[in-house]
Amino acid sequence: MPDGYEASEAQKAQKLRFKQATYYAKSVIQNEEIKAAYTAKAKKGASAYNVAMKDFMTPPEFYGVQLDQYTGAIGDVLIFEFQDILELTYVKVFIYDAEGVLLEEGEAVQNAIFKLNWQYTTTVANSTLVF
Repeated sequence: MPDGYEASEAQKAQKLRFKQATYYAKSVIQNEEIKAAYTAKAKKGASAYNVAMKDFMTPPEFYGVQLDQYTGAIGDVLIFEFQDILELTYVKVFIYDAEGVLLEEGEAVQNAIFKLNWQYTTTVANSTLVF
């Protein structure tokens, strides 16, 4: 940076995020199984390290949630669709009522066949649906 130049908060945040991505990439490629997964995703000229950096810096894409089966009853199924550079390993679901009070939270389960989909079965009734 030039003398007298103060980085903006956004620039500082981006620099920190890049540093975190560097640490992440260096650490995950130490695991041969994870390194192989990143290597398999690498395009010509890229390394597992490059793909791991990109994976850290790029959030998963959220395509939406299927609410057509959700009535607010216990046992309703919500289906979420995501895509990431590598498969996601964890999806946590939070359900709030109309007033913003947390009703329930829990882990979604990945669909064994269609890996982009994650399913969550509700455990608490929600009488104040808002879509």
